[in-house]
Amino acid sequence: MTPTMATVRGTSTVLLRRLAVRTDGADTIVGRVDSGEFIAVPPVGARALALLAEGVTVQDAERTIAENTGEQVDLAEFVEDLLALGFIAELDGHPQPGQPAMRVSLPWLRPRHVGWLLSRTFLAAFASITVAGLVVAFLSRAPLPSYHALLWSGHGSVVLVTHAAIGWVLLYLHELAHLAAARAAGVPGRIRLGTRLQFLVAETDVSGVWASPRWHRMIVYAAGIALDALVCATALAVSAVAEPGVIRTAASVIATLTAAALAGELLIFMRTDAYFLLQEMTRCRNLYADGTAYARYLGKRLVQRLRRQASPATPDPSLGLPLRERRVVRGYTAIVVAGTITCLGAAVTITMPFTVHLLGRAVHGLGTGDVADALDGAAVLSVTGLVQVLWCKAWWRNHGNQLRRVMGRSFSA
Repeated sequence: MTPTMATVRGTSTVLLRRLAVRTDGADTIVGRVDSGEFIAVPPVGARALALLAEGVTVQDAERTIAENTGEQVDLAEFVEDLLALGFIAELDGHPQPGQPAMRVSLPWLRPRHVGWLLSRTFLAAFASITVAGLVVAFLSRAPLPSYHALLWSGHGSVVLVTHAAIGWVLLYLHELAHLAAARAAGVPGRIRLGTRLQFLVAETDVSGVWASPRWHRMIVYAAGIALDALVCATALAVSAVAEPGVIRTAASVIATLTAAALAGELLIFMRTDAYFLLQEMTRCRNLYADGTAYARYLGKRLVQRLRRQASPATPDPSLGLPLRERRVVRGYTAIVVAGTITCLGAAVTITMPFTVHLLGRAVHGLGTGDVADALDGAAVLSVTGLVQVLWCKAWWRNHGNQLRRVMGRSFSA
């Protein structure tokens, strides 16, 4: 049967899709775990959903709510919003379109396989091993991670290829930790490449975890950082006790790469794992979206003041937030603005010149006539080129539609 859009009437009834519901303060979080789409509704919205789920018509639900609470609500508009979100499977018996379920990574991985990841016994053992590794490294006076450990070979291509191989393995393990923790909580997840400013990153979509208890959400968000910390501590301990050779060198490289990854998690203006933990601890629902919206508002105000124009008609978006959350959002906005400017500045002044110099040296090596230099240059060009291709592909997937809309408006104008 082909889905058709139907008109919402007072006599309309709906068949809701499978929705997860949990209480969040005064509001209720409602959404689809399989697609990761969630909204927050006030108590009257939660009551309306309950009535609609029982097969009550829109007008009867409005009447019941008015009798019980004294509030007059427009449930026809509410149902239209639910249709747009894809929360309704049928309206008056007519199938309705909805966002398809998320394509999950490792679909064979079931909660029964990894449920032990959420046990307090496992978490305590995991933390103990990490601390033990750090203690061994400290008592053995292991050298701190530094860039010197990465320059273990005189051939740049060998260093670059080795770092890329180890880095991608560590990255996959990091994302696998998120995926396994989410699956333990009964939440689907998908690992894919993405971009954050100029960085190519791997990310695991675990949006469905919004339906899980807060304790489970914290574990899912912290899983990658915890695994990196364990690997770093273990590698430091091995590098401290191993004899000089391949094992110590490999351990030093791994410790340095994981330490760099842990430091990168502090860049919370790019929605890292630490960002999601901060959002959860401050009990904000969408810290990044609210922060960037407030930054855009401040930017418009600044431009209008410089042009000596009237105050912007657009209201301050943060005023609709509770006072506590508003203060957090405004503080986070400063971090977003400062971090983004610094990060892009570093890209222009450091990353781009370094990459251009590295590629120039690689191209020069291809033309020297020396086999070793040619192989070295070819390896550098291959690895660097692959990373750039992956970055462009990930960026286009996330921003291509937006760019096409902008270009379409430009040409139509």
